[in-house]
Amino acid sequence: MSAPHDCTTMPTGTGDDPRSAVRLCCRYLFHQGQDPVLRVDRALHLHDHPFWQLELIAGPGIDLCLPPRERACPPGAAVLIPPGVTHAFRYRDPRGAFLSFRFAMEGHPGLNDACIASGADPLRASLMATVQACVDRCHRLDPGRRAMAEHLLAALVWHLAPLPPPERSRIDDPLVREVVERLDQRGGRRIAVGALAAELGYSRSRLAARFRAAMGVSLKSYCDECCAVAAERLLTYSDNSVGVIAAALGFGDQFVFSRFFSRLRSCSPRTFRDRLRPETSDELPC
Repeated sequence: MSAPHDCTTMPTGTGDDPRSAVRLCCRYLFHQGQDPVLRVDRALHLHDHPFWQLELIAGPGIDLCLPPRERACPPGAAVLIPPGVTHAFRYRDPRGAFLSFRFAMEGHPGLNDACIASGADPLRASLMATVQACVDRCHRLDPGRRAMAEHLLAALVWHLAPLPPPERSRIDDPLVREVVERLDQRGGRRIAVGALAAELGYSRSRLAARFRAAMGVSLKSYCDECCAVAAERLLTYSDNSVGVIAAALGFGDQFVFSRFFSRLRSCSPRTFRDRLRPETSDELPC
């Protein structure tokens, strides 16, 4: 277990984010991995603990047991277990493999239950791959890698169990609440206001008017900011090219994405990433 240190904080939004920004404070404790698992169908050892646990599932045949039910954890899934939740894992296949993180978290109200999420979402998959690369072949993290792991874990917690923005609890219009929830579920992937209105069965003008009345900003500005925030996270926490990030966020053309990002952040995606390199791209020894 690593020595205690000040926790790393990560803002979940920017100052321009209409959803408002909150800070998650993450303190890495330790990680462990097994590839493959030791044996099949080993006895369950139900337990709980006072820290958060994140399991990245790399092989088949692993189930999460949450008495009285069991849930399959497909390869590529992420399992987030909050403090105090009784659980155990069952291993049914000798090819099963996992990477497990334990960490403390401040700034999150917590969950009532564990959650399982697939790696199909491009942002989530990028974060999972990057945090695995951060600890690859490292039994003990040096301060630099530990700080990076803490930022990545905080980002994953936010993505797996997003904090409801303060404004949502004050939204009286149920239609606008549904819009905000749908945009959160999209993970920042681009959507036109007209397409969103069609999904909900409303005209573009009516939906836009109700959203502005409830939120004080235009629906288009809100959608654009959600996409820009997701783009910032991908540029910061993944090694994907600008073209790959553009495609993941729903842009058919890298140059359209670059113009979009420059309009909202006053710099190109490449310039934004270059500004981070002195702090995040150096190779760090384990």
